Amino acid sequence: MGNVTRCIKKQVEDLKWLEDSLTPEEILEKYNLPTLVKVSQSDRRSQLSKDLVLLVNSFFSEEKVLVQSLERETGKTIGPLVSIPASYAGTFRLLTPQSFQTVQEVVDSQPFSGTFTVEEDMKWKKQRLPDSVQQMMVNELGESGLKGKFPKTLVRRGDLLSMRGILNPTNGEPQGQDSPANGDAGGQQKKTSKKSKKKGKALPAYVICMDQDGEIMCIPSFCSGRFSTIALHNTSGPALTLKDIVEDADIDMPTDVLYVDGEKFMEDEHFTGLIKLLTSYEKKLVVASILEEDGAFSSVEFGVDCGVKFAPADPDDPKNQDFLKRALATPDDEGVRRKRLGSFRPNLGGSSFPSMDSINLIGKWRNRSMRRKGEKSIPEETEPTQEK
Repeated sequence: MGNVTRCIKKQVEDLKWLEDSLTPEEILEKYNLPTLVKVSQSDRRSQLSKDLVLLVNSFFSEEKVLVQSLERETGKTIGPLVSIPASYAGTFRLLTPQSFQTVQEVVDSQPFSGTFTVEEDMKWKKQRLPDSVQQMMVNELGESGLKGKFPKTLVRRGDLLSMRGILNPTNGEPQGQDSPANGDAGGQQKKTSKKSKKKGKALPAYVICMDQDGEIMCIPSFCSGRFSTIALHNTSGPALTLKDIVEDADIDMPTDVLYVDGEKFMEDEHFTGLIKLLTSYEKKLVVASILEEDGAFSSVEFGVDCGVKFAPADPDDPKNQDFLKRALATPDDEGVRRKRLGSFRPNLGGSSFPSMDSINLIGKWRNRSMRRKGEKSIPEETEPTQEK
């Protein structure tokens, strides 16, 4: 193998390349495999450096699941987002959520983790907060605490709300332009005179929450809807694989699970055993061989959306044809180092960190297309970590 690879390495400089700069997807569409390519445009998140020569061998698709750890005491998501293959051999048990009909019930639940999920869209009447509530919010959140503003008055199914505090305005504060009228969560509230400044009924408590996008809202405690909190210690059903969960039509994501067994798929400092499965998606991967500096071949895998572009080798050039024959004659099993670009633990089949673009979309998964089963999107893979 050594003589062959050294010979191949010497011929690299004589290869002729086309001027095209193509994405991995375009390479797969336009050329028969295997084919030779050279990195023409690298990406800061990729280990594929400029002018690196690769032999693209094949491609395949696999289903992945985007997950994040949950804090054991509060149920809040912590640590990085991690993408693991649905074929992961470990097992989990579903965590049984607790359901509630009003915001007040959520707050009164014991133990209350401080976070809860909205299970159906809920809207309440746009209102200017009473002066006392505004002042409490300033005290609670600082001068940026929405004084004189109209807070958000709509939450969507899948929104994850974190409670920041409960504000109880002074009993009997005058009701009028600066205070909300009594009513229900749907916005069907009783009309009162905006000019009326008579002493009225005690105002309801307000629950200050922050959603996954960082938006603050002040929800009257009487608002009704459907909410759930994570039951951190209650599990149900048998141990399931990720594939079992993904294929079960009765299980919607996001969903919370308890890790039972299997290879750990994130660093110990973030691994609590309580996991939120955010969404599943299909990832298309390219399999290629790289000629290393020491003359050895490494088999690598990278996503078609990795951000790197390639110049294809001229298929009609005789030297290129000869190089390809020699490369194909090199053993591709014994003595070939293998790695997956973006791998966190290669033996898991490529669990990896999503990119910052995916992390910035965290609110969009929960309250838009990715919050309902069957509406899938493909988060981009992260910058690969250097293997030691």
